[in-house]
Amino acid sequence: MKIHVEDGRLFLKRSKKKYDWIILDAYQNDYIPFHLTTLEFLKEVKSKLKDGGIVVANITAPFRNKFFDSMVMTYKEAFPHVAIFKGKKSANFIFVATAGSKIKDKDSVEARARKVQSAKKFDIDLEAYASRYEPSDGYEWSGAKILTDDFAPVNLYQYQKSGAK
Repeated sequence: MKIHVEDGRLFLKRSKKKYDWIILDAYQNDYIPFHLTTLEFLKEVKSKLKDGGIVVANITAPFRNKFFDSMVMTYKEAFPHVAIFKGKKSANFIFVATAGSKIKDKDSVEARARKVQSAKKFDIDLEAYASRYEPSDGYEWSGAKILTDDFAPVNLYQYQKSGAK
């Protein structure tokens, strides 16, 4: 595994490679880099994934992220399948999105979760989540807008919260 620490959008734009998985963890406190939340960025991420590849993103909790619902809908617009997991301690959410059209059946997901959980300790209980695994392709978040390069006001919320004028 190779780790690249730099602006994710610039890195992917310059990269000629395709990846099995891409991890996005670019959030600090309440700050969300808007250019890493948009549909255009997520389409770039998807284009850099191999067949069957996944993207895993750490997303700030809804009580600190006014645009959480829009981020969910933006991921769902970019990827065929999105799963959302809530961390036990951090209260952050992990989005797992697949680039491929294949979706695992519930028995396969539960068996894999048991195997991984027994070998590692995670902030989330994989077995508990796997037992409740359901594709969420049909779920819609009312009032949420797709975030685009022309409409991604995520940093405006931070500015408003700070009381700056």
